[in-house]
Amino acid sequence: MHETVLTLMRCPTCHRELRVSSLEERYPSSEMVEGLVTCPAGHTWPVEDGILVFTRDDAPSDPWSNSHADYETYCGHQSAWLASSGGKVIPLLERLHVGPAQVMLDVCTGAGGLLFNLLNQIGRQVDVISLDMSLTIQRHNRRYLLEQHCDRKVSFVAADAADMPFHDGALHHVVSYGMGNMLNKMAHGVSEVARVLTSEGTFTFTHMYVDEGSEGWRVMSSLLRRAGVKEDVRYLGMAPSFAAPMACTGFRSYDIRVTNEVMGEPERDVEAGPLFPYPGERLTEIVVKAVK
Repeated sequence: MHETVLTLMRCPTCHRELRVSSLEERYPSSEMVEGLVTCPAGHTWPVEDGILVFTRDDAPSDPWSNSHADYETYCGHQSAWLASSGGKVIPLLERLHVGPAQVMLDVCTGAGGLLFNLLNQIGRQVDVISLDMSLTIQRHNRRYLLEQHCDRKVSFVAADAADMPFHDGALHHVVSYGMGNMLNKMAHGVSEVARVLTSEGTFTFTHMYVDEGSEGWRVMSSLLRRAGVKEDVRYLGMAPSFAAPMACTGFRSYDIRVTNEVMGEPERDVEAGPLFPYPGERLTEIVVKAVK
């Protein structure tokens, strides 16, 4: 985590500014690797393995500590994942117009499908911050960055996207691939994005949805319930209309573009791979761009 990012950040408890309290180790690139960050009220947050840690738990819908428990498993998925996600995030990247000395936040980074494709598209003068609730996946993402993109400057934060540790108006651009996985927190996440964006800042994100009431929606809802997820899973059936959350968060305009519609193969064994698209049912992919 780079010290320069701290000027953009605030304590999630009292919302006061953050500063370095102690520094135990620094990477040659001036990145903080181990240390402590504090605020004037005395709230203290650790930097571990180069990650500023506000949360340690996985989101219920993304149990990365199970699916990517170790770095070897993570790497085993990366080649195929980055290739497949690259095609999906291209429409998102095409809608970005990032200027020099601007700051971009990749929120709900997950396994880095957007982050690492993004680094191949934007200039080195852009400061990138990666935020995900899971400390497990952020540890893997930072290690992968050091091994595959060692010349790029990215600050990693483990925090809840529904309560982001940034000052109002701190960021120029926020992007997300799969923010809908926040389940019932998505509306809070959209509101937080609006808060942390500068005037004229942009929020560009992808979303995938199925018809609510479809068999795929019902099965996924049931699977999440059995897994102990208590949050609302209606995001799976969310139609491409964000009028309500956009209207109450300060975005002055937004537009939606359908990027792909896929029909599930009728004879596919749903136990053998990803649930969506469900056999014989439609999955719609969209990109949303909102301007504050």
